[in-house]
Amino acid sequence: MKLETITLAEEVLPVELDGFVVKRTKALTVVIQEFDFRLDGYVAVRSPDIESVEASDADEFHMSVILKEKLLDEYADRDAVPADSFKSLFSGFAATHELVSVEKPGDFFIVGEVADIDDEGVTLRCMTPAGEWDEEDEFVIYDEITMVHWKNNYLRMFRKHGAPR
Repeated sequence: MKLETITLAEEVLPVELDGFVVKRTKALTVVIQEFDFRLDGYVAVRSPDIESVEASDADEFHMSVILKEKLLDEYADRDAVPADSFKSLFSGFAATHELVSVEKPGDFFIVGEVADIDDEGVTLRCMTPAGEWDEEDEFVIYDEITMVHWKNNYLRMFRKHGAPR
């Protein structure tokens, strides 16, 4: 496993992700995100949306620091992350009540917990930007999802300081 820069297709989401690719299938690529020598949770992207994966000298240096600091030890569960499909990914979250952020095209994202899963999409019990539970759930079609984040600092703070479920 090495630190790499993952570039997504411009028309999908003009984003570069720095991180460790922990799993890659035809459907999804799961990455432990890195920013300034900090690991900040997981992100899953659709594998076909990836335009390039490259490692630079800077990535090599960051990786050496992360390994020396043993920062990957916090991600011992990385091999257990399901990456066959968004449905399999969300199935794991339903059992643990994991707080996730789901992104769709157009800078649209939802923070919430999995309430229900079917073959077409996932229903999320959503949190508002003010950390309150929304009264209505949101159904998101798998084909519209560009990214799913979990176990990052943003979501940890929502869980810690937002309204209890």
